[in-house]
Amino acid sequence: MRLFRAVAEGGFSAAQVALGEFYLYGNHVEKDQAEAELWYMQAAKQGNVIAEHNLGTMYYQEGDLQKAKVWLTRAADKQYADAAQNLAALYFDEGDLYQAEQYVDLAISLGNDSARRMRTGIKRQQLLEEQIQESIYSTGFSGY
Repeated sequence: MRLFRAVAEGGFSAAQVALGEFYLYGNHVEKDQAEAELWYMQAAKQGNVIAEHNLGTMYYQEGDLQKAKVWLTRAADKQYADAAQNLAALYFDEGDLYQAEQYVDLAISLGNDSARRMRTGIKRQQLLEEQIQESIYSTGFSGY
């Protein structure tokens, strides 16, 4: 553990990510999310795509969607498939099916097979919303 810390403190981003994961999951250290965030942030500031993804995922799970979008977008822009899939889920949760579809397609193109199931769910939701809109317009319902 001391070796990881020394290398991480020396600025090696892979060691910083590893130390972040140790703290996030409580492996070899006491679980400490704030400490995990600190190490991920140091690695992310160096452009480490795994750290960017992990930060975005942490923020997403905490409900800080703005920060989650920033970090997940950075990782997805570097062609990190899991980040693209998480962004698709985030946008789906927000009801932005267009953005969800864009990111799930990116995840699929990058080889993330589990994103295919997500794409099916997005397409179903899009179809449902189209059917609702057609029903509203065909009945002349104006809302009042």
